[in-house]
Amino acid sequence: MEKSFPFFYYDILSRIIPAAATLFVLCLFPGLTLICKIQSLPVTRHDWGPVVIPFFILGLCYVIGVIYENLDYFEPPEGWYRLKWDLWTRFLGKLSLRNLSENSDYDAFEDAWNGRAEEYRRAGLSVEVGVLPESITRDCETPEQSRVRITVFRKRLWDYQTHSGGTETISNPGFSHSHRFQAESKMFQHLVYVCVILVTLSFANCAYKPIHERWSPVQLSVSLAGLKSLMVGTWFYLCSMRWTLGAGLFGVVFFIIFRSLSVARNRRRWMQVIVFCSISGKLGTIAQQCLHTEKQSFISQILTF
Repeated sequence: MEKSFPFFYYDILSRIIPAAATLFVLCLFPGLTLICKIQSLPVTRHDWGPVVIPFFILGLCYVIGVIYENLDYFEPPEGWYRLKWDLWTRFLGKLSLRNLSENSDYDAFEDAWNGRAEEYRRAGLSVEVGVLPESITRDCETPEQSRVRITVFRKRLWDYQTHSGGTETISNPGFSHSHRFQAESKMFQHLVYVCVILVTLSFANCAYKPIHERWSPVQLSVSLAGLKSLMVGTWFYLCSMRWTLGAGLFGVVFFIIFRSLSVARNRRRWMQVIVFCSISGKLGTIAQQCLHTEKQSFISQILTF
């Protein structure tokens, strides 16, 4: 049970909470969703209805959370990239949330590693590898190869901590600590999706609701009356849609906040992984295996400072 707790914590933070926020956002727009009609289901008319509904909502939240997890690694099918239209291909490339997640993960690990290397350098201590990616690029044929090696290094560190956390009792607290930061980072990342839904629904509600019900072709035929009608209609529109417009602005602001918090928590996660692997004595070994070939082994001694 102790080893399973980090995963329950991960499910609650990264899946249940963002999904519950999603259901709350959907319920704010009863004209665009059927979520609010759950209370009218026949099951609620029975005595056991209040017992079933919470489990149904919890299961629905878990399903939505799993969908968000898959969105993190969504990528258009390879066949779509074979299309002849370059503009369409570039557009599909921007839809690859997997690339965005990988790039964010790469940058967070690079910032965590370089921050630790800078602290060691100021303290006069040595590190296994210098600043990334400059210290690795000189060993590689292309910058892409350097990036791939750092990615492999990052994943090997996480795999080692995950394995040791599941097989070694003494390592479990370190994995739980890192997994907690991962759960918090994922929670904020999935709340970004909720903000996107909120902004989208707010825009849709504003776009399809009539501006002013009293407009008529006669008013619009006269320029002065049309201008007056437009001003009055716009004023009534803004007044009637003030909550929806405020919700959209709220979504944009928290989109930026949640995105920043997700990056910060992910950076803290990788810092914890690096520290754990360093304490366990595996950091140098994994770095030598992933960042340098046997012919380049002497480079690691040169790059150590």
